[in-house]
Amino acid sequence: MSSTDGLTYDVFINNPPPQNNGLLPNGEPKLFSPVTSTLISGAEDAVLTDPGFTTEQAQALGDWVAGKNRNVTDIFITHGHGDHWFAAGLLAERFGARVVASEGTIGQMHANNAGRPYVWDKVYSNIPPSPVTAVTVPDNRFALASCTCPSSHS
Repeated sequence: MSSTDGLTYDVFINNPPPQNNGLLPNGEPKLFSPVTSTLISGAEDAVLTDPGFTTEQAQALGDWVAGKNRNVTDIFITHGHGDHWFAAGLLAERFGARVVASEGTIGQMHANNAGRPYVWDKVYSNIPPSPVTAVTVPDNRFALASCTCPSSHS
């Protein structure tokens, strides 16, 4: 855990999910890269970034976040690639949080969701239904404790 001006952050590294498209030449399964998420916390509330893309990742991340005893208010998506947000809905439901992103990121999310049947679902299993529910926030900013955090990444 690290701390900056009354805020703390913790990084969670989720296991890479296996691919459904064959094995490596040595016989081992093909894997995606590890997926990292960051929990930024104030005294009571927290924001979670980039929650991964499979049901298993959502479960593992959600259990880790629950152990931090913070009220997750927002799930912030840094960019629209599916591995950064397909599991956001599961965690938003679990924690009663909203999903937030910049307007550009929301556009990327729609594009990745449209391509999902042709790419993601052919290679990975256990990706939950992933409607784009992210919203923008006024002036590209949301508040956490006494910090006003920019959300202008596109």
